[in-house]
Amino acid sequence: MIITAKPTFASQRGFTLVELLIASAIVGFVLAGVLVMLSAANVSYATGTNQADAQSTVRAVLQRMTEEIREAGYNPTTLPLCTPVPAPPACIDPVINATATGFTIQNDRNSSGAIEPGITVLDALAWGNIQRGERITYSIVGTVLQRQESGVDGAAQTIVANISQINAGGLQPYFQYLDADGNVLATPITNPSLNQSSIRAIVIHFQVGNQQGAPASWRDGAIRVTMSDRIRLRNL
Repeated sequence: MIITAKPTFASQRGFTLVELLIASAIVGFVLAGVLVMLSAANVSYATGTNQADAQSTVRAVLQRMTEEIREAGYNPTTLPLCTPVPAPPACIDPVINATATGFTIQNDRNSSGAIEPGITVLDALAWGNIQRGERITYSIVGTVLQRQESGVDGAAQTIVANISQINAGGLQPYFQYLDADGNVLATPITNPSLNQSSIRAIVIHFQVGNQQGAPASWRDGAIRVTMSDRIRLRNL
């Protein structure tokens, strides 16, 4: 008797629906974990970049404001302060138009005995003459800090954006003004007994965010950097 063996074939059975669902769930969990890691890394990178951007902007702005406020009242011809009201024909107040959202500083740069809109001065760093103004105005407009130099800027120039007030148990004014004893003067300064000539220091309070556009949420790397300093006028 001849015995013939039947050939054996591999099972042709495919995956069941349950197996496919389990495999899909495992892949989904793995991809979700990768997505969370990538999202966290993206937020960390955006936050670090935005913080460095805001901090460098704040340092540059604060340095510029500090230098200009300290120079306020530069007055080689010793013009008197504009007090009492009415002022003498020729006088200079280092700070005028002082409010909680802005102020103007004045300097007699060319020793003419008067505050002029624009003058030409020799600048050693520029190797020549440049235009300068004897009035510089800083103002908060919405969420923007603007600067305008008389005789130089045709309109106020934005120097830092995305500004907000500091909340320390209550919103702090952007600018405060101190007298010689360190007392805070009421703003705007309209009382003759607390006139502009009483100002001896300016206090700056505000927060600055990302300069490349305000992030929509913390996931976009939203940060706030505090800018706060007390700057004393040196020419009084």
